[in-house]
Amino acid sequence: MLYSEKKERESRFKLALKVAFPFTLVLIFVAYFMFKEGDFTREDVILFVILLLCYVYYATYLIYIGFKKSLIDPVSKVFVRDEILKIIAKDIKKEKVNNIVLMRIKNIIDINDRYGYRNGDEMLRIFIVEFNKFMEEHKFRNLPIGRFINGNFIFAVMCKSANLHHILNMFERKIANQTINNIELKMEYATIDANYDKN
Repeated sequence: MLYSEKKERESRFKLALKVAFPFTLVLIFVAYFMFKEGDFTREDVILFVILLLCYVYYATYLIYIGFKKSLIDPVSKVFVRDEILKIIAKDIKKEKVNNIVLMRIKNIIDINDRYGYRNGDEMLRIFIVEFNKFMEEHKFRNLPIGRFINGNFIFAVMCKSANLHHILNMFERKIANQTINNIELKMEYATIDANYDKN
């Protein structure tokens, strides 16, 4: 499972906790006061119904916002552009990364034109799964990868530049020497020092 998919699952779980927590808290307080006093008045029932309606609205709103905002790209299952840029900015601030990499599938437009967008989307997904597996084999686990635009992917990593170039060159050769679903992929990459420009 990709790191982005783990984070998406974590985000949905946190959302579920946010939805459940206020309701649980209100029920605890209402139950405590009702059982403490021992008698139920009309106002208590009305207040409880109003609180329940407010909770239903609150829960619906949170669920709507949660599904509206996705952390991951529906095609490639990596982080969306806004989310990966936030992650990279935070990692740079904490000095957890020293290189930013932009990878590009050079022939994605040709693949889309020749084999259709469905196959193009499948190639993006398979490419990123292969890349993630390759990086895990080289001890880069939970690597946050984001789709910048079309066939462009961006990520940041803590690694010596020479070592990073060697690893990326090996992956580039691996991709060049194999086909995925009988479709040839061509990739290229560019790296930049994360401290070059804080923006």
